[in-house]
Amino acid sequence: FEPSAALHAAPVEHIPPNQLKEIVHPVAAPVADKEGSAPFVSGSTAGEGHLASSSERASGSVSMVTIDAFCRAQGITPDFIKIDVEGWELSALRGARETIRRSRGRLALFVEMHPSLWPLIGVSKDEILAELDTQSIRIAPLRPADDIWSVEGECVRCEF
Repeated sequence: FEPSAALHAAPVEHIPPNQLKEIVHPVAAPVADKEGSAPFVSGSTAGEGHLASSSERASGSVSMVTIDAFCRAQGITPDFIKIDVEGWELSALRGARETIRRSRGRLALFVEMHPSLWPLIGVSKDEILAELDTQSIRIAPLRPADDIWSVEGECVRCEF
């Protein structure tokens, strides 16, 4: 899932020569906790684009999708999910509850955390912790860190 047209083009281009048409399905949309249209901010560098907060000036609009709706429509249950949504981790996790529950026991789930961005969109660490608790998910850093909640862009492994 990649809402940035420039970044979405790269995986699309590499699918045919690597014979991955049956297992890789790039979607030009961000994941969220609901479907619909949302304002989007194109980042100044690759990988920094994100859904706009109410205080940001959007550079366009994108159609959001939930991981649950996509997996249901495609009839798939993934073995691997990596979420990097520039602060919108809570929304992405909420929109994947059914898929995570169904995949439990065989799913490798990784989430890149952006705690400095949460206040900008009205999300707190406590809300993230509550969602992890709701889904019975524990997180573990991929590398030693004093406090994973204070490191920007730290990827964590989700354990069930």
